[in-house]
Amino acid sequence: MKLKNMVAPVVFGALSLAVANANATGTDAGTTISNTATLSFEVNGAAQTDVTSTKDFKVDVALDFSAARVAAPVATTEAAPVSLTGESGEFYLVGAYDLTNDSNGTLVFDITAADTTAVTVSDGTTNGPNNDGTYPDTIGLSNSGQYKIFAAVDTAGKVPTGSAITEISANEGETKRVLVYANKADIIGVNDDVLVATLTASGKNITVVGEASPVAVPADDSAANTDADVEFVFADTDGNNQESASDALHLVFPDFNNGGGDPNDPNDANNGFVKSSEVVWDPINGAKASGADPKAIPEATVKYTITVRNTGSSAATNLNITDDLTSITNELKFCGAADGDSCEDLAVVTDDGASGNFDTNVTITKAALESTDTEAEVAISSFPAGGTATITFTAKVQ
Repeated sequence: MKLKNMVAPVVFGALSLAVANANATGTDAGTTISNTATLSFEVNGAAQTDVTSTKDFKVDVALDFSAARVAAPVATTEAAPVSLTGESGEFYLVGAYDLTNDSNGTLVFDITAADTTAVTVSDGTTNGPNNDGTYPDTIGLSNSGQYKIFAAVDTAGKVPTGSAITEISANEGETKRVLVYANKADIIGVNDDVLVATLTASGKNITVVGEASPVAVPADDSAANTDADVEFVFADTDGNNQESASDALHLVFPDFNNGGGDPNDPNDANNGFVKSSEVVWDPINGAKASGADPKAIPEATVKYTITVRNTGSSAATNLNITDDLTSITNELKFCGAADGDSCEDLAVVTDDGASGNFDTNVTITKAALESTDTEAEVAISSFPAGGTATITFTAKVQ
């Protein structure tokens, strides 16, 4: 059925063609172009009946679209995770992508997002793990996590709307923005890790003039051309029905892991969690503070030091540090200042790495530990990047 006719008159071999309803992406797919040539003539000065010849053909589909990472700094975990409609938990934005339909019909995209390896995202800044604007992937989603894709409110920002989607429609010449999120529970890594997600888009179906429903995009564009039917041409430079783009999430996390040199050296600035000990008194040699060299014999007092250092790029919250003697109470028991023998109450000294401390964030469950206690516990509500906490307590060898 011809729903659009375009007639261009030709008089005795002079041919002209007028095309209507064209736009930036070309004439709509399925449009019937009808071109009529007319022959007029006379016999002995008397005009005769014109002779006409008409040729029709349908405009084929030029399938052409693009997927591109939104030109903006890479997202980081410094931005607070958000809640998403219809989803449980909180989510970090991993990527923002623009899909542009340059086909000659309204196109429905199938869209998926997946982890990507061996990909480096660049954002043109001096940020990132190497301070050069590059973000090489180092981790994937944990816990069998899956990305969630949402449409953005518009192409000016990164505000999601509606529920998670697997497809999206764009008119001819239109750009739609989509946002890819990951559940924070599925992002397990250390400071400066990079999670790279690749969005893949393919054409699902496209509107064709004269068809009651959108026409499915075929697997390839090898069908022979005919005038009566609408064929497909994969018009992008790759000659296929797929486009992809990658974006990244930079993990700006606290870090308490040990690295660098000796993992047991509390003075190594690369170490985040180190426990050390020294014997400070024994019943034969006396106290180390008095110049003696006490040994770890029965009844000796041992002073423990736990050094906690945040070597990461952001503050950590709700830290809980415990030392549990439950399994070794036959060999070692806590002692406090009231017990003498160089015993000390549990103490915490903090340094924020700048100009002060964060002592007000520290809660000690019990400072004056006794032999009947089985656990030393310290809670720190907020631990700044670059900060250090030194925890000391004592115990006696049994």
